[in-house]
Amino acid sequence: MCSAVVKANAHDLHQAVLSGGVDNVRELLDLNTITINSTVCGATALSLALYKEQMLAFELILFHRCTKHQLDLNKLSKDEKQRVEPPLVTTCRLGNEDAVRMLVARGADLEATDNFRHTALWMATRQRHTDLARFLVDSGACVNPSMMWTHSPLYFAVKYSSKRTQIAKLLIQNGGNVNIHNGPSLLFCAIVQGSIDVAKLIVAAGYHVSKDGNIRTEFNAGTLTRNANLIAWLREELSCPVSLQRQCRSAIRQTIRETPQGNNYFLRKLGKLPLPPGIIDYLTLYDEVNLGSATR
Repeated sequence: MCSAVVKANAHDLHQAVLSGGVDNVRELLDLNTITINSTVCGATALSLALYKEQMLAFELILFHRCTKHQLDLNKLSKDEKQRVEPPLVTTCRLGNEDAVRMLVARGADLEATDNFRHTALWMATRQRHTDLARFLVDSGACVNPSMMWTHSPLYFAVKYSSKRTQIAKLLIQNGGNVNIHNGPSLLFCAIVQGSIDVAKLIVAAGYHVSKDGNIRTEFNAGTLTRNANLIAWLREELSCPVSLQRQCRSAIRQTIRETPQGNNYFLRKLGKLPLPPGIIDYLTLYDEVNLGSATR
């Protein structure tokens, strides 16, 4: 009597994920006959498990022995709302910290983008997931994936500052480029939002207020802000030259940012400079960030 070879396909695995049958998912994976990166209606089984919040199935697919060398962790997948994203961007949109950590541990590309060229860090910023943003930065995510304002996590955090102030500070401290082009300056956005702590941090990180004609014009016309503290601070910044200390800090931070992979692990690289701890704290904006947090 001949024994038949049992085969399964992507439709079977997707159906098992949809039904929530973890045992069925395991049995299908054990067969090792499924092309694991296949899509059904545009979605991979891995991403489908995320969409349907089937975390046991997600973890099983992610770490099963038969998917170890075959699973494409960055494959774009389409959900029911036609969003096309790699799994890491999806998990950041959903705010699923456990799934984010599992994907990063498995080796997912931190810079993989959705069909709008947004990274996981941009998505975590958009969704106001401060802890996820911090985890991604600490894991080596690029804080400056693009100088285009539409793709910059920092620009989004500053321009739409509601519940994103801590993310903005995190990104600036970790090397976020405060001289983003193609739109109103970061400083202008921070002032309009009334975020004096963020505005001061942007300047501390190297932005030259006096070179911003838009700010100078509106400040002189009295139309920029009615915040008395911001007005007093801006008046001083516009009338006084930048100190040598601040110029040196800006130059050093810019130099680090321009080194290979300088936008990744920025604070770690600053911390390795052969300088006294007090100077390192000054370069990392440690005092400015803590002072701003204490006065909120």
